[in-house]
Amino acid sequence: MVSNEISYRLDEFVIIEHSSVVLTWVKHMPFGGQRSGQCHRLDNILVMLPWDHEGPGYLKWEFHEYSMQLPRWTKTHYYCFASSLCQGGIAQGLSTEEIRQIAGGESSHELVKVPESGSFQLGRYKITIHRSNFISWLTIGGLNKTIGGTCFIESDIIFLGPQENESETKQRRLFFAELKLLPLWDKTVAWGHAGSLKICEKFKNQSPSYSAPWNPEPKKISIKDNLIFLQSEGSSEEKFREIKESGIDWLKNIWTRVYRVVW
Repeated sequence: MVSNEISYRLDEFVIIEHSSVVLTWVKHMPFGGQRSGQCHRLDNILVMLPWDHEGPGYLKWEFHEYSMQLPRWTKTHYYCFASSLCQGGIAQGLSTEEIRQIAGGESSHELVKVPESGSFQLGRYKITIHRSNFISWLTIGGLNKTIGGTCFIESDIIFLGPQENESETKQRRLFFAELKLLPLWDKTVAWGHAGSLKICEKFKNQSPSYSAPWNPEPKKISIKDNLIFLQSEGSSEEKFREIKESGIDWLKNIWTRVYRVVW
């Protein structure tokens, strides 16, 4: 090891700091091989770029013994892989050059410490900043159900927490139509899912909190509203015969016309 290099252990990785500036990760591979790549510190997150070198290394037990002799990595609370981060406002991944620019403070993004309340579009997600200063996400999941959860911001990156809520509403087209009308999310430099953010060993008892009083309520549709809609469409007498139908059959016909629901 060169005199100006310091090595640390971070789970199954060895992190090498070169002259307190350049960071490299190293990981053991089968049959005595190893892979390595660059890292960048984004404030409190160590971001690992894809591997760019492969060569001979230690055997598995040798690598483990060597890494256990190293001090723990404690210069960030979290780490993640670059492939898990996306550009703010869209679903496209961050490039290596973009991560380097963010780490070097060359990004043109202006950090918003106290964002105003409101709703925004982030890919297929609706992000809402509430007056109580917590942030929630909402989208359409399987079986056209509305699902949601909470978010947190760490190191100018917004992370979407796990699903916490589910609604029986099936207004997929309406949801995405309204989503397109919202301004793009521009409050952070990037975004990702909380599951991709890993806690460094020393701080594993300090996991972020996802709890928040968010409870989506399905939009209530009254019979009166449906009648007004049918009349405004210039419906014929034949269409109004549907009103005489009873129970679920009547509701299915109305919902099919209003929301294009396929039963």
